[in-house]
Parts: sequence; structure tokens; C-alpha cells
Amino acid sequence: MTDTAARRGRREAELDETVPANLRDFAQRLRDLRAECGNPPYRVLSGLAHCATSTLSEAAGGRRLPSWETTRAYVIGCLRHAGRTDELVRELPRWEARWHQAGLAPDASPAPMPFEPGAPAVAELPGVADAPAVAGVAAAPARRTRTVTAVVAALVAVAAVVAGDQRSVPTPMAGAFNVLVLTAAGPSVARALDRDLRAWAGDSAAIQIKALADPPGADLAGTAAEQNADVVLRPSVRPAGARTVTTVEIFLGDRPLGETPEFGGRHDLTLTEPAGTTGELSDATRHYLAAVVSFVRGLGAYADDDYETAESHFVRAGTELELIGAEVRGPVVHRAVVDLMAGNAAGRRNPQRSIAYFQRALEAQPGYGRALVGLAEAYRAGVNCRPGADVSGLDRAEENYRAYLSGPPESGLLGLKAHLGLGLGAACRGQHGSTRGAYTAADREFGEVLRLRPAVADSAHARWLAAEATAGLGLDALLARGDDATAAGRYEQAIALMETIDAPLPVYLRRELVFLTVLRGCYERLDQPNQVLETSDRMLTADRRLTELTAGR
Repeated sequence: MTDTAARRGRREAELDETVPANLRDFAQRLRDLRAECGNPPYRVLSGLAHCATSTLSEAAGGRRLPSWETTRAYVIGCLRHAGRTDELVRELPRWEARWHQAGLAPDASPAPMPFEPGAPAVAELPGVADAPAVAGVAAAPARRTRTVTAVVAALVAVAAVVAGDQRSVPTPMAGAFNVLVLTAAGPSVARALDRDLRAWAGDSAAIQIKALADPPGADLAGTAAEQNADVVLRPSVRPAGARTVTTVEIFLGDRPLGETPEFGGRHDLTLTEPAGTTGELSDATRHYLAAVVSFVRGLGAYADDDYETAESHFVRAGTELELIGAEVRGPVVHRAVVDLMAGNAAGRRNPQRSIAYFQRALEAQPGYGRALVGLAEAYRAGVNCRPGADVSGLDRAEENYRAYLSGPPESGLLGLKAHLGLGLGAACRGQHGSTRGAYTAADREFGEVLRLRPAVADSAHARWLAAEATAGLGLDALLARGDDATAAGRYEQAIALMETIDAPLPVYLRRELVFLTVLRGCYERLDQPNQVLETSDRMLTADRRLTELTAGR
């Protein structure tokens, strides 16, 4: 891209001179970074940073301090656009220190940033040279204690990284797919996992593997968030009488799962085998670790939307686990999560192919909630709602949705998805014309999604499910009563919910386009030409956003 081309597009508004200098200066730093990286349009930056366009634009607006998560996304997006991802490990700690400093009260006296012109040497940084400097921070006025302490911590972190002591100050991972191996227990297992994963990743800048000492009882979700890890592996080995139990706790973050984050969270792969005496990894354990590596490779392919390759890796993981039983007498393997993800990958290409995988997961772990919902979704997706078609798959789908809802909840998102699936199944029966009161039943389930959503942690996916339920109420009004006015109102509400979603996934924009298409039809039948034109413009905007997003992937 030429310099001229890079500067094309809408020019950002001048920073407001009336806002505090610390906010204005931080916003200017962000703008300077974007210009330095080729001035990517915010739509392009959004796809690279996995953050909403409006959020990124507001971050550089200077009116308020963006969150660290938004700042981090802005920096990652800029450096990715410039092909400088190898600088992220060095630059992110520096930007976090700048962010902490910008958060000081306007009347604070921030120290110069380290390693920039006019900065003090490392030994001169508060809290690095001697303990009294830290004590002085603790004695600061109460309203500034937390921010000053945070700045000192950030400065010390940057100093340690630049000084080369990266082991004592772990820096967040910055790849497109990040795997963290925690090493508190089972050191030989952890070393083998780390070695084999690094052999797979090779020199790829997109895949990052990191080993990190794990304090006992560490929260996997919190560790994943702190380290920006998509997958966290915590292996352990413990004796159980005459047997040995090897477990790898697996935490799957939302990002690699895309539109199916309900399959994320904590999973375990466990091997129980006769106790060994050599201290070396047994053949069974080697197959087990090969299965874990194949499983992680499948997650990497899944995160890259390569579902065929993902399925093949998950199948390979299952084959390695089957080899354990063929070679060693008496091992027990808990492997339901492997079949779950194989089904999820297969279902993205052909829902009917996923059924056997989900059934196998349920055989391995009866009552496994994620597999119950996955199986229900697969059955429902295979049904044609036209009058006269075979809708028996809806019976099997409903049976599995209700089986999940009657058991212990695994996640709030799964509950929302089960009620939404029941509502969509009932609406399908209404279109089929074979069940009286089907639309009433559908409205009841859609209403349950909206009732339960406030109790579920707010997320892009929770908002999407709520938008789908709201649109479902609109579709029922349209099909059951021909009520275009009510339907239009519901679809407007659904679209408003979609527009609050920060995560720029193509599926969200495609669904927003579907909602807009139905909405425009409602306005046409209501003879409201102004709304028809406005909705058409909104469709063009959404389609353009989708094109830009998919082009940047």
C-alpha cells in the first residue's frame, strides 16, 4: 500500500483540548501507532483485533480512557496490519504501562516512561532500586494509591522484560492461537506436552506455546484471561492404590470456538492405568499425550475455520486413545470431550455427520450436557419444516434439549441455547402445520431465553441468543397472525441487540442481514416507504461490513 493510499478515508476529528491532558496524550499515542502501521481503516482493524469498529474508534477519541482489553486489541490489530507481530511480546508490556500511567488523576505527577527519551535508568524506577520507594507509594493519598501502585507494578514489569527476565514476569501471549501449559505437577508429562506442542507449532508466528509455573489451585479461566491463552493445559499425575491417574485439565476459551462458545470452559482428559515403576512415561501415557496434542491441533484448525482438518485431528486424538486399550491391560480413559469437538467440527459442514460423534460422547459420559445440546441441535438442523415433510427429528431434538434442562446446568449459555432450540423446534412445527398451539409453545420458550439472560454472564454470544429469541417472537407474530407491525418491532429490537455485539464474527453479520431482510418485507407490507429505504441502506452497510470482515480474514 502506498503512503497516499494508506491515508485515504475519513479523517479523525481533532482531539478535544478541554479533556484532561493524560487522556488526550494517550489517545494521540494510539493514533500515532495506527499511522505508523499504515493507517488501516477501523473496519480492517476490527477484523485483525477481534474488537468492534466503534470501540476501537472511541479508544482513540480521547474523551475517556479505554479499557486495557480494548487498548491491547488496538495495539495487536495495528501491529498485525503492519506485519510486526514479532514485536508484540516487547510492546504489550510497554503499552500496559502507558495505559496505567494514563489512568492517573490529571493532577498526578507521572514519572517519565522507561526506555524512551528522558526516561530514568532501570535502577532509578520507583520500587526497583529499593524497598522504601514502594513504601512511599503505599503512603500516598487514598484516592491515588491504587493507580500509583498499578503504575509502579507496570513499570517494574516493563523493566524486567527489557532486562531479559521474562520468567519472573510472564507476558501475555500474542499469537492467533495461544496454548499455555501449566507445570505445577506431573513434570515429565508437562515437559513432554510442551515439547510436542512446540514441535507442532514450529516457527509459526500465528501459534504460540508457553510453559508457565502453576500455583496450586490456580483458576484456569483467570489464568487464560491474564495470559491471553485460547487453551490452557494443566497436567497432573497421582497414585491411586495400584494404579496411576494422569489427568490433563483443559480450559477452552471462547475465541477459538467462534459462534459455539458454550462448548468452552473446563474439560478433563483422564487416563487411569496400572502403576509403573521405571519413572519413565509408559506407552499408554505416550498415546495419551499424543491424543492431547492432536486435540489441541484440532482446536487450532477449528479456530482457523478449517473444520475438515479440525475433525481429522480430533479423530486422530480418538484413535490414539483407542490404542491405549489395545496395548495396555486395564486402562480407563475419559475421552468424551474429544468426541464432542469432533461432532462440533463435523456439524459445521454437515449436521447429520455430527450425530454419531455426540452419541459416542454420551456413551463415554452419560448425561454430558454439551453433548446433549449438540445432539439436539444436529437433529433439529436436519428437519425440513414444510407441510408434509418428516419432522420426527424434532422429537429427538426436544428429548435431548429437555434432558439437558432437567440435569445439573453446565453453563448459562447452554441453558439459553436449549430453550432457544425448543422454541425454534416449536416454530418449525407451526410452519409444518401438524401441531396445534405450536406458536404459543414457541413464544413461551423464546420468552424463557429473554427471562434467563440477565442471570447469564454478559457476552457477545448471550446477546446473540437473546437477539435470536427476540426475532423468533417476531417471526411467530408474522407466521401465526400475519402481524407485520408487531413483527417489525421485534426485529428492530433484535437488530438493536446485534449492534451491541463487539465481536466481529461473520455469522453475526449474516444473521443481522437476515433480520434486516425480514424487517424490510414487514415495512413493505405496511406501506412505509421511508422505513423501506432506511432499512435498505442498513442492509447495504451490513453487507459492506461483512465483505470487509471476511476479506480481512
